[in-house]
Amino acid sequence: MKYKNPFKSTLTALAAACALLGASSAHAAVTYYVDVNTSSLIGNTSAPFALDFQLIGSASNSVTISNFNFGGGSATSSTENYTGTASGDLNSTVSLNDTTTFFNEFFQGFTPGATLSFTVNVDTNIGSPTPDGFSFAILDSSLTNITTSGLGDSLLVVNVDGTSYGTMTSQTGSGTGAFSGVSITSVPEPSAALLGMMACGAMFVRRRRA
Repeated sequence: MKYKNPFKSTLTALAAACALLGASSAHAAVTYYVDVNTSSLIGNTSAPFALDFQLIGSASNSVTISNFNFGGGSATSSTENYTGTASGDLNSTVSLNDTTTFFNEFFQGFTPGATLSFTVNVDTNIGSPTPDGFSFAILDSSLTNITTSGLGDSLLVVNVDGTSYGTMTSQTGSGTGAFSGVSITSVPEPSAALLGMMACGAMFVRRRRA
C-alpha cells in the first residue's frame, strides 16, 4: 500500500484554497484615499466650483465615492446633476455604475476649503478591448474642467483593472479656470487577493511549526 503523506496533503489543500481565493478576488474592488489641496481655490474668481465624477465603459463596474471632508468648505445646496446610472450627493455617498449605460457622470457644486478628501471604491471587472475608466475633476463656473496637467484636465484617473494612472502631484493652468498649487495623492489598499495570500502564507507557517 502506497504511503500518503498527510502533511503534504494538507499543504496541497491549502494551496488549492489559496489559488481559488486569488481567482475569486480577481474582480474584487480596490479602495483609493484621495486628498486634494484646494486652498488656492478659496476666493478664486473662477468660482463657483463643482466636483465631477465620471465612469465610462461597459464591463459592469461600479464606483462609490464617500467620506467627503471639505476642510472648512462644504457641499452647496445646488441640485445634483446626473447622467446615466448615477446617484447620491456630496453630503453622503455618490454612486456610479456602467452596467447599462456607457457614459455615467455626477457633478455637484462645492465651496472649497483648505483641503478636500474622500474615499473611492472601484470594482475591477476588466472590459475588452479597453478597460473601463473612472475620473475625477473640478469644474469652474462655466462647468469646464479647470486646467491641469492631467489626462483630459482631470485630477485623478483610474484605469479599472486595479491600477491607477494620471495621478498628478501638482497642477498648473492658464485661462479662465486657472489655478495652481492643487495636489492629489491616491493610495490603494492591499487587494483582497494579496491579503488572502498573506493569510494562506501564515497558515503554511503555522502548519509547519505544529
